[in-house]
Amino acid sequence: MSFRDLIENKIDEAIDDFFAEDIDAELVDRIAEMTDDEFESFCEFCVEAQLDELSPELLRRYRDKAVKQFKQSDKKRNDPGYTDAKRKEHDKRATKRFRGSQSASQKIKDRGGYSEVPAGHVKMTNDNGTVRYIGPNDVRKYTELGWKRSR
Repeated sequence: MSFRDLIENKIDEAIDDFFAEDIDAELVDRIAEMTDDEFESFCEFCVEAQLDELSPELLRRYRDKAVKQFKQSDKKRNDPGYTDAKRKEHDKRATKRFRGSQSASQKIKDRGGYSEVPAGHVKMTNDNGTVRYIGPNDVRKYTELGWKRSR
């Protein structure tokens, strides 16, 4: 099941739950009287509230897949064997996957999902204060880029 399908299922569940509850007639009347813009805003609010409820497990799975796809595209965007258009396509994909993985990681962190350094990883910080948990195979590469081990 794709990430999009999971989100759509969550939204469908939220809508079903909303209408399965005992809704008072006044609320139904107020929704019915909404203008298109008001109703659209109301729906966006409901969707955002539901998306914020994605489980940390789902966010971790998404993040792990995004990182894997980022690494693949990162290699291909600098490969001279590809056309300029293909390299540009991989550059765009790598950028999107990187941002997505960072967003998922931040949501996990905000919800208290990180309590310690993942097993086998090293906590490193750059000059901007960005913190990353680096696998043992990548520590040397990050050190060469100016990252420092932190506690």
